[in-house]
Amino acid sequence: MVFFMISLVRYMKKILISIFLLAHFCSHSSEVETEQINNIEPWNFNLSFYVYMAKTRVTDGDIESVLDFDDAVSNMNFAFMGTFGFKKNQWNFVFDVLYFDETIDSPFNNPPYNKIRTDTRNTVLTSTFGYDFIKNNDYSLAPQLGVNMYRYDNKMDFLGDSKPYLLEADGTWFDPVIGLNGSAKIYKQCDFDFNVVYGLWDDGRIIQTFPRLIYHINNTWQIGLGYRQLRIRHIQDGDKYIFRQEGPVIGFSYNW
Repeated sequence: MVFFMISLVRYMKKILISIFLLAHFCSHSSEVETEQINNIEPWNFNLSFYVYMAKTRVTDGDIESVLDFDDAVSNMNFAFMGTFGFKKNQWNFVFDVLYFDETIDSPFNNPPYNKIRTDTRNTVLTSTFGYDFIKNNDYSLAPQLGVNMYRYDNKMDFLGDSKPYLLEADGTWFDPVIGLNGSAKIYKQCDFDFNVVYGLWDDGRIIQTFPRLIYHINNTWQIGLGYRQLRIRHIQDGDKYIFRQEGPVIGFSYNW
């Protein structure tokens, strides 16, 4: 009888130890799974619209033209400036669109022509992927890799007492780019953000810098104010074409 009681106690002890180890294992597994779930961020999307109050300078061979922002607005047919992006954990994607269509009338004192009407369309598309190798609640830093596309389509009508004379020029080229994007919290709802893009091809290169301040109205809406410098150069058969813009930027963003 004594031997039976000792065996029963030993048996119950083994059962209790097994139950304790199983419970501890399940609890630890649950904590690991919860931690992994908490570390997986949901998809975050961003849509931004902005006004680029830029001064534009275009050099085509030996001809250079300059257009201030006030003149651009008064001669504007259509313009669109916006950015779409998304983030997932440390990965991010940004697609930026800059497009404007203008018609400009300029005096031209060379009989029989007395006026030049210029129709110009410019499109700048920049798409980049980035990875936040530094990221916390206060700041982040992400190298980027992507591609830039630039297209221009210009038509010049010489008008006057004679039959109109038309000149046309257009071009499209792509440029692989590298970049760096970073942000830092400076005060409560205010962040500082910057973006630098540099083209890799020497005969068609984009260089862009874009620092800005961001104010978070709430978790969904933001207001941004910055200064953007954009330079696109293309050389073909010895002919140089340079498109430059710089000026302040103001816009708003919607996040979901």
